[in-house]
Amino acid sequence: MYTTMRFPIVALMAVLMTAVGFAQDSRAACLTIRNDTNRVIVVQESVLQHGQAKRLRPIRLLPGESVKQSDSLVGTRSFEVFDGQSPTVRLWSGKLWIGDGNRTLAVINDSKGVSMREVSSAVMVGHKK
Repeated sequence: MYTTMRFPIVALMAVLMTAVGFAQDSRAACLTIRNDTNRVIVVQESVLQHGQAKRLRPIRLLPGESVKQSDSLVGTRSFEVFDGQSPTVRLWSGKLWIGDGNRTLAVINDSKGVSMREVSSAVMVGHKK
């Protein structure tokens, strides 16, 4: 009887271990950056690594476009927004607090030109282009 029970138990253990692995992956947070302006922009994040600022890969966004990144870093992060037509022209720079969980940052037009802010999930549900 032991030999007939051994294979179903092994199969059950494999299924449970796989489910636990996927459950841990599902907790990974996403950071979405969305372009709510009417121009092409380039967003670049800077991080502090070994005491020195390091720029991450620039992201080019068309008007209305967004990009999702798997990200679990929590804390204050530095961003810069550049004009997509003239990459040397900085439109906005600043630091934003990024909490845990899924977050959306929107680049918007304001009275000073362009700014970046966090969008709440309630706003995103009703958001239409």
